[in-house]
Amino acid sequence: FWDPATASPRAKVKAHDDGVRHLALGPDGQAYSVGDDGELGQWDVAKGEAVRSVTLDGKPRLDAVATLAKAGLRVVASRAELRCLKLADLSVVGTVD
Repeated sequence: FWDPATASPRAKVKAHDDGVRHLALGPDGQAYSVGDDGELGQWDVAKGEAVRSVTLDGKPRLDAVATLAKAGLRVVASRAELRCLKLADLSVVGTVD
C-alpha cells in the first residue's frame, strides 16, 4: 500500500500465494484483492493489514473485483462466471454464468 501524498510505500503484504490479479478500493475505505488461488481478500488500507478473506467454492482463478455500493454487493469475476457477494459479510448471494 502506498501513501498518495508522498508516493512512498506504507505497508507491504503478501496477499495471495499465486499473486494478485486485481485490486479494487471499496466505498468503506477498504481494499479488496483477488488471485489465482480463488481467494477474495479484504484489507484495511490505513493500517496495511488483512481484515478477512474468503475462498470461493471450487477455487476458481479470480480475474477481477468490483463494488456495487448502492446494491450492497461486491462482484468477483472468473473466466466462467460472475459471483455476487454481500458487502457486509462477503457471503455469496448469486452467480451468473
